[in-house]
Amino acid sequence: MKTSTLKALLLMYPATSKQTVWLDYETLQALLPEVSYPGLRSLISGFKKKKFLLVEQVKQKASFTLSQQGISFLEAQYRPLFYRRRPWQGEVSFILFLRAPKVDRQFRYFRILLLSQGALCLQRGVYIFPGMVPELVMSECREKYQGAVMVLESGQIQVGDLRALLLRQFSVTDVIAAYSGISKQLKQVLSSGQPLSRLTHQRKEEFFSLYNRYFEILQEDQGLIHYYFPQEINAPKLLLEFQNALF
Repeated sequence: MKTSTLKALLLMYPATSKQTVWLDYETLQALLPEVSYPGLRSLISGFKKKKFLLVEQVKQKASFTLSQQGISFLEAQYRPLFYRRRPWQGEVSFILFLRAPKVDRQFRYFRILLLSQGALCLQRGVYIFPGMVPELVMSECREKYQGAVMVLESGQIQVGDLRALLLRQFSVTDVIAAYSGISKQLKQVLSSGQPLSRLTHQRKEEFFSLYNRYFEILQEDQGLIHYYFPQEINAPKLLLEFQNALF
């Protein structure tokens, strides 16, 4: 899925359990200046076909919010969102390579998939996920790697320093610093108290730049901040700050 598509969906994600974010074409166009108006209509049409959106007509204006299917899609893409509703409690899952199948003789494709989904390679043929194994990986295991891998889920580390390992390998403190910096800059951009639509062109550009930076960092965030550093800003909290600026 294209970056602009994910950015648009993300802005409608409920960053808190009591929140529903409704956006219209005009607001989405302002938030995605790189997408033309015809391109935006095509984007929305594609979302509706996938049943990612709910649509309502308010004063002859179409407004959109995420359906449960759209919410589940984003949570499958980004661990911090998945853990917002199902907080990680320190459990880990392992995938062990047993015998490479004919469809992937060196486990090359599977290894790339695991790393792209946030797995950590402990040693050759041994991978660890914080929490449950992503459904995309489980589907591949069932369809292509039956008998070739073993999946062990929901275990607790009894010996060894899991915290130090995960914080180091996933650069958690760097992610916290990046989110904190974005939050501080965003507050400066919004210091006038005006919603995004009333900001100057320069301020809007700064807002878009910060949102793009947030989106980039989210790709690398494994959602561990809320467990190890609950007092710090995390991905859902920062997303809420962006959303609050829309209205």
